[in-house]
Amino acid sequence: MVIKWLAPSRQSLKDIVAYYKKEYAENAALKLITEIRTSVERLKEFPELAAVEPLLMSRDKTYRSLVVTKTYKVIYYIENDIINISDIWDCRQSPETNKKKIKE
Repeated sequence: MVIKWLAPSRQSLKDIVAYYKKEYAENAALKLITEIRTSVERLKEFPELAAVEPLLMSRDKTYRSLVVTKTYKVIYYIENDIINISDIWDCRQSPETNKKKIKE
């Protein structure tokens, strides 16, 4: 299995880094990003580790949500041995707001 970060997930990662650098410190941003990336890397070995995301069950793809911290979860789907990282959701936001971020 390989991991592919789709454009929205890459942008979310950049936004998270910017926010944490501004509100906390660069070290806090690096720690969180490392935690996210480490969690995602674990999917290579256990691609179905995360639960199916209930908010996205009506979609054609089977989206899963990997809870990284109590604040963030990684949304992904598996297709042809590729783990596609669709987005990173801030769990403090409204579920409907997060749901609208998934376009595919």
